[in-house]
Amino acid sequence: MTHYYEPSGNFSPSAVVNSIWNHTENATQYSEYPTSSTVVPLTTSDSEMDHSGVKVKKVLLLAYLKGGSTFLGRLFASNPDAFYWFEIVQPMYLAMMGLMAIPYEELYTLDGTKREQTQDEMDFILEHLDKFYNCRLDELPMEMPYQDSVPLSGPEWNTYVMCMKSKTKKPGWQTLTNECRKKLLSPRCRTNAPEAKDVGCFDAKMALDGRKMSKTHAVDDASFAETEKTVKAYWDCMHQSPLKSAFDACVPLAKHSCEASSIRAAKVLRMKLRDTEKLVQMDPTFKVVHQLRDPRGALMSAKSIGLFASSSKRRVTNEAKLVCDKMLDDIRAFRELKEKYPNNYIQTKYEDYADHPEQMIEKIYSHIHSPIPNTLRRAIRDITHSRYEPRHAGALDTHRRNSSATAHKWKLKINKSEKSVIDQICLRAIQEGGYNL
Repeated sequence: MTHYYEPSGNFSPSAVVNSIWNHTENATQYSEYPTSSTVVPLTTSDSEMDHSGVKVKKVLLLAYLKGGSTFLGRLFASNPDAFYWFEIVQPMYLAMMGLMAIPYEELYTLDGTKREQTQDEMDFILEHLDKFYNCRLDELPMEMPYQDSVPLSGPEWNTYVMCMKSKTKKPGWQTLTNECRKKLLSPRCRTNAPEAKDVGCFDAKMALDGRKMSKTHAVDDASFAETEKTVKAYWDCMHQSPLKSAFDACVPLAKHSCEASSIRAAKVLRMKLRDTEKLVQMDPTFKVVHQLRDPRGALMSAKSIGLFASSSKRRVTNEAKLVCDKMLDDIRAFRELKEKYPNNYIQTKYEDYADHPEQMIEKIYSHIHSPIPNTLRRAIRDITHSRYEPRHAGALDTHRRNSSATAHKWKLKINKSEKSVIDQICLRAIQEGGYNL
């Protein structure tokens, strides 16, 4: 096994890249690089039990940016019997391409046109979802269980988070990955998926991970060689930083929590509903919850906190098209999949959850055939009728004095011109989603 950088003293990403770029004669010898994970075929696992012999329930929540998905996720994050991952696909794009983009950025080009996710990308996503649902967390890329989505995922991750913080000390377990990414990957792979693929970042990372490199994208040899060196530098930076030893020591704690859970759930924003069919085919008991929100409410909420994608040029008209095109495709896919797999798919609305939280808990837990613990009921009551309104708690805080009022507040804030434009662009998504103009 070839190592291009041996750390001595303080960890330095700059030292890593300088050392590796001096060894370019081995640029195409992929067999010399250690692989970060073993590619395991997706398998059906419908007989899996938790430690107490209870059949494990596997649930995927598919929703939209500012569509009440964090609120929905609390139905599992607040359940002591569940192991939940907040936005699991986002860090997959960090692992694939070095990207830290906001939702939908990976699905569209810089000019706002639709970009189909490649089969390579979907294979990567499905493979790593399978690893999560089967608690093979030690086989995940380090980029995945490092970032903000883990602490947001619930108390079942606490022992892992505390372990990582204690072992990495300064500059911090999250800062370490940012240093490697920003100093090595970001200048080359930039921050937009189509551009990243134009210079071969995805192909280079897949080759380094021991996978067959498809090199399906139009990348000239000289450009790809430069990308390859960058990716190798990033890989060594990650694996020879203090993060690697901390990850190896701490991830068994998360794995234990996962294996002890009777429910394993994850939320996704960066996935099309029709692509979830593979998960159901792998496990006939797999459950999918598709949550809608009136797209006008989701758009106004995203606008209020500056979360429009750069690919939409931060404009309401462009963002509305991006969001509603995807939502409409998912709505139509749901109808097809519900007919094909009536026991696996369920559709909910954020507005219904906010208006009648107890009924929504009953609906979803009935769908997954799981009892509702009293601790979950109390937690949801506290969230939907909280005694405090978190003025400075951040956009992802779900505590509200009146959850129903929050869900419908956009109707009082949207101006007539914005509503008229969005109504026109999103007409089919609004109507087929069961909302009124």
